[in-house]
Amino acid sequence: MVDIHTHILPLIDDGSDSLNASLEMIVGEITNGVSHIFCTPHALRTDISPYTLVDLKNKFNEFKKRVEDNYPLKLYLGQEIFVRNHLVTSLRKKEVLTMNDTNYILLELPYNFMPENFEEILYACKVLGLKIIIAHVERYSYLSFDDIEKFAEEGILLQVNSNSIVASAKNVRSKIHKLFKKNLISFVASDIHSFRNNTMKEAYEFIQKKYGEKTARDVFYNNGRKYLNLEK
Repeated sequence: MVDIHTHILPLIDDGSDSLNASLEMIVGEITNGVSHIFCTPHALRTDISPYTLVDLKNKFNEFKKRVEDNYPLKLYLGQEIFVRNHLVTSLRKKEVLTMNDTNYILLELPYNFMPENFEEILYACKVLGLKIIIAHVERYSYLSFDDIEKFAEEGILLQVNSNSIVASAKNVRSKIHKLFKKNLISFVASDIHSFRNNTMKEAYEFIQKKYGEKTARDVFYNNGRKYLNLEK
């Protein structure tokens, strides 16, 4: 599987406070059938201590070597970028990272309201040649199904969390299933932190049983390779 959204990189955000914790998560990914992992620490969040891109890249390269030398995995770098007022400026100045140096960015929306400047962000991304993946789209309770469908019509790709598929509230699961029925989901990812269980395998088996092998392969394997320039 390809896990495009994780907080597995140690000592950079709220995902892992030690190398050992990160390596435990690595073992959990392997156990769940994951072979390609994106490290996507939070960016532009006010509740996360700021870090420089130089520091991020150095920590990632060190961790990547440690992992790939000892485990059957490939690691890639991106960020989960929070939508804030100055996001457009950060995008223009290249102060945040795309996913594996592609033209895709992983965006996290506020949890309680739709950003007023989202249309501006969409326009800026088009001008800059960037494409958007919305992280855990099922979590934003203010988004109606029509809102999410409009995202897809704009060319935005949608990611849902594996845990939401197997363990979330009934209304969230209902939203996810409606999105799957309309073939609107492009990725399922773990969004793994050290304090969360990895449910990628369980979610894969659920989606495979309910929506078929092709859908499961696309959202857990094929789309990550298709859009994000992965090695075999």
